[in-house]
Amino acid sequence: LMYWLAVRPIAQALRERSAAFSAAVAACCWAASFALAWLHHDRRLAAMVGCGDKVCEEVCNQYLEHSPFGYFHVFVAGVAVARIYSQVGAAGGPEAEPSSAGWLAPAARALLRYGCCLGLAGYAALMFTDPVAIQSHCFFLHNGGLLPLHLLILLGAATGSDPIAAHVLASGPMSWLGHLSYVQYIMQHVVRGWLEHAFGWGHRTKMAYLPALVLFSWACQQLWLRGPGPAAAACKSARGGGAAAAADYGGAPAA
Repeated sequence: LMYWLAVRPIAQALRERSAAFSAAVAACCWAASFALAWLHHDRRLAAMVGCGDKVCEEVCNQYLEHSPFGYFHVFVAGVAVARIYSQVGAAGGPEAEPSSAGWLAPAARALLRYGCCLGLAGYAALMFTDPVAIQSHCFFLHNGGLLPLHLLILLGAATGSDPIAAHVLASGPMSWLGHLSYVQYIMQHVVRGWLEHAFGWGHRTKMAYLPALVLFSWACQQLWLRGPGPAAAACKSARGGGAAAAADYGGAPAA
């Protein structure tokens, strides 16, 4: 509810600014990830509010890890990058606003031409980092620390000119997985819970988890989003009107 109430005023404020301003907002959102990580480390937030017991400390940690407060900067960054796409990434298309792109436009278009390549290369390099170091910074990485890489990937995929976006993500199998992605996100813990309860969480169950999740997500999509009924109609309507709705909020067209 908080995000739904905030999206229109934030988008309206950014619509009146240049793409450079939106980029600065996204950078500030990334900086907010450092601030939240500092509050989370050594339970500093709990100390600041004067917690004197373990329950209070845990409530403070949960507030940072799972409440809208801990993710609001990620939401704002998404709105800012949607504006950058409208002003820069969609150049030549109906969503483009070249007059408001400012000095950032040429550099941004050159960067976003390889956004997926750069973002995925950075993520792959991170995977070769010492696992102990990654674990010690898990909260930071989860709560916005990876914003630069994720935003590069999103913008590179949205523009469609990136080689990975054009030749890999646009392929039939990846498009099929893309249509299942939200159902997979919603059902991931449900499927894991069922498997763990029925078979335990051993090596074989872990190997079967991903295929089972994909198959179950496909079945849910066929049952509730493809067949007759209001859910299917709403899904089709969203697909048809995605670009118009995104333009209304200053965002990118739906993929």
